[in-house]
Amino acid sequence: MKKLLTLASLSAVALLAGCEKPAAPAPAPAPMAAPAPAPAPPPAEQPAAPMAPADQGKEMKK
Repeated sequence: MKKLLTLASLSAVALLAGCEKPAAPAPAPAPMAAPAPAPAPPPAEQPAAPMAPADQGKEMKK
């Protein structure tokens, strides 16, 4: 029974220590996520919308 209690206390300490460590690595992934959204705006600027109505007009003329 004493061994179980010691294991439980060790695991509790490990959990507490583990909760403190992830706090540091968390900010690291944030900078990497920022560059990803940057390439997204250029595709939105492409003139895809103006071309669609032109195609529809040609089809209606036929």
